[in-house]
Amino acid sequence: MSRKVKFSSNWRKAKAKVTKCHSDIVNARKDYLHKTTTTIARAHALVCMEDLQVRNMSKSARGTLEQKGTNVAAKSGLNKAILDQGWFEFRRQLGYKLTWRGGLLVVVDPKYTSRTCPAGLHESKDNRMSQAKFECVDCGYVNNADIVGTLSVLARGQRVLACGEDVRRTKVVKPRRAISAKQEPAEVTKQGEIHAQRRRNPLRLRRGGCQFMVNKPNI
Repeated sequence: MSRKVKFSSNWRKAKAKVTKCHSDIVNARKDYLHKTTTTIARAHALVCMEDLQVRNMSKSARGTLEQKGTNVAAKSGLNKAILDQGWFEFRRQLGYKLTWRGGLLVVVDPKYTSRTCPAGLHESKDNRMSQAKFECVDCGYVNNADIVGTLSVLARGQRVLACGEDVRRTKVVKPRRAISAKQEPAEVTKQGEIHAQRRRNPLRLRRGGCQFMVNKPNI
């Protein structure tokens, strides 16, 4: 688009191609998130996840005029990758889909989840020998750091539900409405009402022809 004359015919064609490309990316992301969250909600009644502050994690590292930022290009790439994954949308979809099926979503504090030993609950920065390797300095437990973080998040969520452990920023996502009140788009709800009325009065809502009920004579 930068090589085209703005608002020209070729510029509009190039703009349409770029818009179509971004639309396909958005649709692919939504499709993946819906399929993944639906699979998780159908298979599990309890899901525990970290309360990640996406807005803070994706802040710019440019700094100010007085104090310049560091690693601005690397942080910019990380921010784009975080926002491209749709973490908050994943959490939102998983929350209401679990609510529909009577499940529960527990959000726990992400602090030190990958540095806490799931076997002895020993927390230390020395447990993380590298980005991927975890080895507890207290009991010698060895595993992948991502798996350790997953086990720690699940354990925190279970402790909150079992004994009400006071974990900072921990909360249970509660439904705004009753579990049976499944929220549907307006078009779907309207179609459901039409089908229900059509089953009760099959002659009234039939397309074409007579639109009123025929009163049967009393015999």
